[in-house]
Amino acid sequence: MARKPGNTREETRAAILAAAEKEFEANGFAGASLSGIAERAKITKSLIHYHFKSKEALWQEIKESRFADYADLQRQILAEYDDAREFLRQSFTAYFTFLQRNPSFLRLMWWMQAEHGRSQHPQHDLVVSASMRTLVEDGIRLVRDLQQRGQLRGDLAPRFMFAAFLSLLRHWFVARRDFALVEGGESTAAADQRYLETIIAIFSDGVLARP
Repeated sequence: MARKPGNTREETRAAILAAAEKEFEANGFAGASLSGIAERAKITKSLIHYHFKSKEALWQEIKESRFADYADLQRQILAEYDDAREFLRQSFTAYFTFLQRNPSFLRLMWWMQAEHGRSQHPQHDLVVSASMRTLVEDGIRLVRDLQQRGQLRGDLAPRFMFAAFLSLLRHWFVARRDFALVEGGESTAAADQRYLETIIAIFSDGVLARP
């Protein structure tokens, strides 16, 4: 169980984070244990305490690191695109691709919602939530600007548009096995792409300003 000879501090820390992510994915914050993380990482619990102050610190670092890359990409999209149709396509594609490549992040988010307020220090959950809220607020400002310029329908509430945007993307990765291969012979990647194109078309036709 002890750290293997020759492992650097960085390698040991990375191994702990990888093991903790698997433990949190499987059991959520409340059900995860340092003993389980130590067993997965093949190290001692004391070594975990040496690198991280607590289970909460591990939980927070994993969530923040998973979300950071997507947040940077989405901020870039919000800053670069002022055409409504292209903005919608780029935003849908960015978040969909992020969830596709990071299935563990979505599982962690479900655990966050299911266990809201049940951690010893629930304020830890606020960091990623605050980052997401900032992205949503920036997006709402852009949507309102596009509405004022006549590119998006002005009768739709921007916050509900974002709720629909997030729900359409997240739900696919929960229900995909019920719909992805129903036509037979289609790969998961092909089904993912067809679903993405379908919801972009449906959503865009629903929110873009009408002639």
